[in-house]
Amino acid sequence: MNVEERLDELERQVADLRAKLLGVAEYCTRVLDQAPRRRAPGPDTEALGLSDCFTGTRPVAYSLLGERHEVTNFKAILLGVCDALYERHRAEFQRALSLSGFSRDPGNLGRTGAPHEIAHSGVHVATNRSANDLMAKCRELLELFGHSAGDIEVEVRAR
Repeated sequence: MNVEERLDELERQVADLRAKLLGVAEYCTRVLDQAPRRRAPGPDTEALGLSDCFTGTRPVAYSLLGERHEVTNFKAILLGVCDALYERHRAEFQRALSLSGFSRDPGNLGRTGAPHEIAHSGVHVATNRSANDLMAKCRELLELFGHSAGDIEVEVRAR
């Protein structure tokens, strides 16, 4: 192969790579345009992750997997996470029974556990816990089903 043929070959390879790169850029632009946008916290609220301390705060909303839900208490966040994960992982949701605070029999969660059935799944969760305990339960449940604690953000207001 002479020099001119080699240059022609390299120019074709560069053109192919340029076309592939443009395709990747267009794909990324489409994905970003379709991605749900998180609402920025208001002036009197702040966004917390599940590793933060929730003592002395009141929830306003939470964003789970890109969807924002307004709430008035931490129990509603746990129940919302449970319902969403049940919808996404219905076939394997019984795995939640391996976590403490989940049971088929609400009586096993005790009277003070304030058990709540998750989306008619036959699985009950104890909800009478501190804010930090409820958010820790959300983290455990998310991780059990292969999600990250970063998939949820809680918008709170100081009490």
